[in-house]
Amino acid sequence: MHQSVTYWIKAQYKESEPRIALDESPAEAFKRLIASLRKRWENRFGDQSKRITEQFIYGVVKHNENAFRGVLKKENLEFRFRPTQHLKDVMQAATAENVGLIKSIPSQYFDQINNLVMNAMLKGSNLNELSSDLTRRYQITRKRAEFIARDQNAKLFSVINRTRCQEVGIKEGIWNHSPRHENARPSHLKADGKRFDLAKGMHLDGNWTWPGQEINCHCTLRPVIPVNNNAARINDKRITGP
Repeated sequence: MHQSVTYWIKAQYKESEPRIALDESPAEAFKRLIASLRKRWENRFGDQSKRITEQFIYGVVKHNENAFRGVLKKENLEFRFRPTQHLKDVMQAATAENVGLIKSIPSQYFDQINNLVMNAMLKGSNLNELSSDLTRRYQITRKRAEFIARDQNAKLFSVINRTRCQEVGIKEGIWNHSPRHENARPSHLKADGKRFDLAKGMHLDGNWTWPGQEINCHCTLRPVIPVNNNAARINDKRITGP
């Protein structure tokens, strides 16, 4: 998308630099060009969004299933996974959310591209200056897309993991804080290794939440597998809500 947009805008800007068209202002020509590019790419993103989302969700579900099966195997337990209605509802909601997020990428991108081009014309910027601005905008858009992908991956994995636990009768989990991120939430770091109710979540920063549910949270849960009258094999620290 960015390569296409950059090519056509540069071509139009180069043509408009030395002179003003006789039949219209350059601004009108750019508005039509950007509107045409926006329509083309929003349609392409829209056409591909559901396929991409379904592939993504299927991958997360399979990865979670394999990981969860491994946890059960360590406890000499097995479970035949079937997609319950609850899990189907979770996947359907995740599909709708991710389709919307994918579609938002070109929409926000073209809003900014339009502003960049109009500002460049107002300031009388040359083609090199505009090219630098377009490159910076691409980098911002790419980082946003990467952030969305990471955040949605963590969030969906967390929801599916919690759903599977509850389906096999597991009612509690251990909060595992991810050590990968420097700007960790102090409350999430403090929660590391503590036990919580899967139905309620853990009470942190004034709200009930679960690992991986908040923006840019990469914490995970370790299931507490009940055996011998619900005694857990896992040595853990208990935490209670307010």
